[in-house]
Amino acid sequence: MSDTAVGDAVARFASAWESSLSAPDLVAYLPASPALRRVTLIELIKVDLENRWLRGDHPKRLAQYCEELPELRRWPLPPDLLYEEFHIRRRSGESVEANEYTLSFPGQAGELGELLGTGEYQSTSLHHGEMTQSASPGSLDDLEVGRRIDDFDLMTVLGRGAFARVFLARQRSLQRLVAVKISQDRGTEPQTLAQFDHDYIVRVFDQRLLAGRDLRLLYMQYVPGGTLLDVVGRVRETPPESRSGAVLLDAIDRALVGRGEIRPSESRVRQEIATLTWPETVAWLGRRLAQALDYAGAHGVLHRDVKPANVLLTVEGVPKLADFNISSAATSRARVRSRTSAARWPTCHRNSSRRSTRTGRARPPISTPAATCTRSPSSCGSC
Repeated sequence: MSDTAVGDAVARFASAWESSLSAPDLVAYLPASPALRRVTLIELIKVDLENRWLRGDHPKRLAQYCEELPELRRWPLPPDLLYEEFHIRRRSGESVEANEYTLSFPGQAGELGELLGTGEYQSTSLHHGEMTQSASPGSLDDLEVGRRIDDFDLMTVLGRGAFARVFLARQRSLQRLVAVKISQDRGTEPQTLAQFDHDYIVRVFDQRLLAGRDLRLLYMQYVPGGTLLDVVGRVRETPPESRSGAVLLDAIDRALVGRGEIRPSESRVRQEIATLTWPETVAWLGRRLAQALDYAGAHGVLHRDVKPANVLLTVEGVPKLADFNISSAATSRARVRSRTSAARWPTCHRNSSRRSTRTGRARPPISTPAATCTRSPSSCGSC
């Protein structure tokens, strides 16, 4: 079943609502394909919600849909569906506040607070998207959840900065979820990263230049497990004696729940991480990031912005390097040649109980995931 067929199913359901005196049977419009059943169900519920509430025809809450459709209970309700219910209740005249939803869905409170806090409404429904022409934004400030940009429906905000916005989006042509980064059309990052094929680097699919605008859309693999920065925050909340690989998995599961994703069943990788001590977990992550950086370096690219927020995590806990602040190959080689060997390979941090040469006091142990050996493998006999 193609993307067009999904749109057709939603359109037929909406048409049935318009021509019928009673509510049509939602289940009759669901596809048999398991791969597309969930996304179609969510879109059908959005149409059903709107018609029931605005017509006053036996309005339903999402809890009722969950009771009637057991398959809906197999995953957390997605934020865009909660967003639609919140606003359809308001539009129908109910007095409803955002904190009702943030309190009812604590795992998604942060994202819901951002979505519902403005009070403004932009439909996330595929049906409404088909009824309106695709529009190109005039600037980054024009980008909003609910808009269709090119082949992508912007669903939720994943990140924002001074020069770019990142969204979770649905790519219509392939009916898949992707991360979409929209920024000024500058530099060669997309062309460079699209050539990378590495297990520990986020996969970039392609780019689009938005017609008539000085904006570029880069779409890439969606990695839903949060970032290493989330893990650092969780580590700080955990007493040193209680830290282990389970802290990493807990941080990932929190991120998944917050984004309405399904918590995975235990896999071989997660089982391995669960048995690790915290130093072993740091080494496990660090080794994979080092391999990613080595791969990029072998292709003439320096990352230049390695930090916890730029390390994404899969549901299994595998790190993937993202957001390269690229230094060109020629520039990178020139900089490397201009440095001394000692400058290129700083002192190995493997011995966390080393002493300061100034005070003679023991320095505190390194306890962040980013603390890995940065010396050349050929010159560090400890690694």
